[in-house]
Amino acid sequence: MKRKILLTILLTFSITILFGQEMYIKEYGNYKNPPILFLHGGPGFNSINFELSTAQKLADNGYFVIVYDRTGEGRSREIKSNYTFEECINDIDNILVKYNLNKINLLAHSFGGLIATKYAEKNASKVESIIFISAPFSYQNILKETLSSLKKIYTENNDSVNLNYIKMIENMNTESLEYNSYILMHAMANKFYSPKNKTLEAQNLYSLINSNEEYIENSKNINYNSTLGYWKNEKYTGIDLRSSISKNLNEKIHLYGIYGDEDGIIPKNEIENIKETISKNNVIILEGSSHNLFIDQQDLFIESIKNWVK
Repeated sequence: MKRKILLTILLTFSITILFGQEMYIKEYGNYKNPPILFLHGGPGFNSINFELSTAQKLADNGYFVIVYDRTGEGRSREIKSNYTFEECINDIDNILVKYNLNKINLLAHSFGGLIATKYAEKNASKVESIIFISAPFSYQNILKETLSSLKKIYTENNDSVNLNYIKMIENMNTESLEYNSYILMHAMANKFYSPKNKTLEAQNLYSLINSNEEYIENSKNINYNSTLGYWKNEKYTGIDLRSSISKNLNEKIHLYGIYGDEDGIIPKNEIENIKETISKNNVIILEGSSHNLFIDQQDLFIESIKNWVK
């Protein structure tokens, strides 16, 4: 009995430190409903676009939705972070303790897919399902294909200046942080993260997000130390999740994927790799959506989640 009381005190103390004034976490919906934890992209980003657009609507459809910003990132950036996968795993464990949850559904966006996989490798019994959202499995593949797409665009436009940049990138170490960063910067400049024609609903949601003061403030304060930290400690730009998922997770956890047909940084061959890894029947492609497909096609996104998480 004394041991149980002591354990409770220690866990409460841990949660108090983690979720004090500096750590950002917020929940939506009834805690009795199926729990979903949103893992944001990055490194260096936050969960605010999902929170402003989708968290409450998902909760309204019968879920207990939790959003948070990883230690040292987003609205939790003032907390000292080591930027390791182990720290990310501890964050999720502490969230489960905070809400007294034995199992969780992980909604893993982009880089969050890597975090979800690493967590599930060590804690499969605590994970009901992983829904990969615009999440790459092979980082080297998406970087290579994105670079090829950029080169094609610049060649067609006779853009000699940017073709020189591409040539410089091609000569870099493909697992270096610079290679990763330059490619994604060019991808963003070429609107690889946005659908060509946004629906009216998506336009309204983006307008709501882009006019939000908290979103604007956090967009100005992206913590690039996290990008450098995760690369130094984990070399994430060279990771391929396919083997790990096939060996460690396929038989233990429900795995699903949802991707946009206009996502410029998730090429078609990467989607085929993902289908082969977690079963093509568990992967949905949403038309007219890109990387933030929970905004681009929100209704279809939520319907997909409802089919998978009961």
